[in-house]
Amino acid sequence: MTHLFETTTVLDTPYAELDYDQATSIICQWSEGLEPKAVVVAPVSSLMMRRANRELDQAFENADMIASDGVPIVWMRRLLGRKHPTRVYGPDLMLSICQSCAESSIRVGLLGGHPERMESLIHALCKRFPRLDISMAQSPPFCELSNSQIEQFGREQRASGCRVLFVGMGCPKQEILMERLRPHTDAVMIGVGAAFDFIPGHVRQAPVWIQRAGLEWAFRLACEPKRLWRRYATTIPYFIWNGCIQLIEERVSKENSQTEVVS
Repeated sequence: MTHLFETTTVLDTPYAELDYDQATSIICQWSEGLEPKAVVVAPVSSLMMRRANRELDQAFENADMIASDGVPIVWMRRLLGRKHPTRVYGPDLMLSICQSCAESSIRVGLLGGHPERMESLIHALCKRFPRLDISMAQSPPFCELSNSQIEQFGREQRASGCRVLFVGMGCPKQEILMERLRPHTDAVMIGVGAAFDFIPGHVRQAPVWIQRAGLEWAFRLACEPKRLWRRYATTIPYFIWNGCIQLIEERVSKENSQTEVVS
């Protein structure tokens, strides 16, 4: 995938060097066309899951933008030489895009979440952005989706006229769904994870100071230990290990290059 913006590769994944305003601007520009796009918002857990899931890996490979939803990713980009790396947090990106869509009369759609919570999400978004036009809202069943169901979502999206489609199903389901939906849609799809629960207040978000300290994973683990302990136990240690290996390799490569120049 060729990108029109700078990227920094963290463990074979090209993270976009964009802040909220820049990412929002590009997404809204994409929405003016009729070409399907996929935006992956990837924290550490998603990054490490990619290595063990072939379908998820393919979704990452074909993504048009990968945003760095995670302070450890920001730290890695800084250690790799970026002077001012920023985090692009899924729920905040969704709100930024909704604001821009409301101001520009761009229709949006919602795909995912719990059926009984969809109404409260729509209410929360419309209360914050009164001019926002939500023309599609669907909560797929939690079972594996058939090809006919995927095609139906594509038809509904096209019929609704929504140009930006938020997908909130968590990783890896949302990324794989976007990849399968790509041939049947003409919208910009954005995987926003738990934003569908965070924005209406169904799930508590970590305080800002905890997020900035890179401890959001610990806060979420304390809130949902049964659901999240295995995910974090199998991703964080491997990220640290593989991140250290990449930094060492980058340092050795840089030193070798300098030695060749001198000689």
